[in-house]
Amino acid sequence: MDNSRKKVLNCIGAGKVGETLCRKLKTHIQIDCIINQSIGSADKAKAMIKDERIRTFSIDQLEDASSANFWMLSCSDDQIEQVSIKLSSTDLLRTGDIVFHCSGNLSSSILRKNLGEKIKVASIHPLLSFNGSLYLEDSLKSAPVTLEGDNNAVDQIINLLEPLKLKPIKIASSDKSKYHIASVFASNYVISILELSHNLISEIKINDNDKKQLLDPLIRNTINNYFQSGTVKSLTGPISRGDLTTIKSHLSELKNMSNKWLKAYIELGEITLDLAAKQKHAKHENLSEIASLLKNFRF
Repeated sequence: MDNSRKKVLNCIGAGKVGETLCRKLKTHIQIDCIINQSIGSADKAKAMIKDERIRTFSIDQLEDASSANFWMLSCSDDQIEQVSIKLSSTDLLRTGDIVFHCSGNLSSSILRKNLGEKIKVASIHPLLSFNGSLYLEDSLKSAPVTLEGDNNAVDQIINLLEPLKLKPIKIASSDKSKYHIASVFASNYVISILELSHNLISEIKINDNDKKQLLDPLIRNTINNYFQSGTVKSLTGPISRGDLTTIKSHLSELKNMSNKWLKAYIELGEITLDLAAKQKHAKHENLSEIASLLKNFRF
């Protein structure tokens, strides 16, 4: 890591992810410039990173920044291409410099088409949930970070990130979108399903504290079972048992409620049928009847 300490990193778009990575990387590499949409937001990021040596610029002042070995683009996905075009129009990039972005969905190809062949490009994505109160300092160790792009760039970034104790995982550029969709289901949509569950529980006539106590132990137990045993072994409930009567009762109740709740129940039920078939706990004919019921149920 001695060589990396002599190198310089500039960050464009220091929001939650960029700010947090810079905060940890500052002891291993020189963070020279923070470039945000406004000088005010760049100054706020600098204050959070806590390094007085950092110089701040607005994106309109980009040409006034200095060159760097690494350029981290941690701006939003819809800004990455325009930022890379703006960066390429300056005299800041040198042959062999590395430009990488932090999008989970976009591949490094969005940089390649704008930056030319002399610049090395890559993308990284720490697979953590940044909810505004979580800093990487609290949960970095062994957290996965996916990387793709030019082989030399990826290897140098892995070396740069090594002191952070992340778990680097190289993926193919063509797999970026599939990977990100999977992470959305694993994180964002889990929260959406829990919100749906809490909305339904709010319909019953007990006090709010009791409602929370009803669901929270079940949620924790379900997640723990998943970590211990995986999806197939952890599945329980009426579809796992092939309980057609219960499914009919649920659909009848939901028909009098919100259509989006009913639609979600049916579509998730169809996915759950595939898991139940792998379990082989329920009779095949029962699962077939449930599948037909879900498919043909009228809103």
